[in-house]
Amino acid sequence: MRDKRIVLDSSIIVALHFPEPFSEWYEKIIEQYDEFYTVDIAYSEIANAAWKRISLFKNPRHQILTNLNKALQFIDNLCTILRSRDLITRSISIATDCGATVYNALLLSIAMEQDIPPATLDKALVGKLRDTEYIDILLHPYT
Repeated sequence: MRDKRIVLDSSIIVALHFPEPFSEWYEKIIEQYDEFYTVDIAYSEIANAAWKRISLFKNPRHQILTNLNKALQFIDNLCTILRSRDLITRSISIATDCGATVYNALLLSIAMEQDIPPATLDKALVGKLRDTEYIDILLHPYT
């Protein structure tokens, strides 16, 4: 039986609560899993995405803040949240090996530690991982 756990990059959580491309893809991914993992910095990454929509893209503040609250509730109620502090050593190693940021390597650290697939919509991360061992476990919509 297939494991029903998955690591969600902040980009997936943002896409679930704010309009984004690939909606069919990430909705299908979410439907296939019962347990979601993320890292504690997801809160600030998602808040930053909301800030961009308000400040840079001039989206309606009230709607963005409502969606932000839903995204934060999703994390609080449906995700197992791992501390970035506990993942730093492995994340630094992964980041330096594949050229990803430490933020992105946290996703891979959780995946390796829990032996579950990570999902992302971060196209730059997918590009950095193309020629690494991590590309085989990474779920993403890009070909």
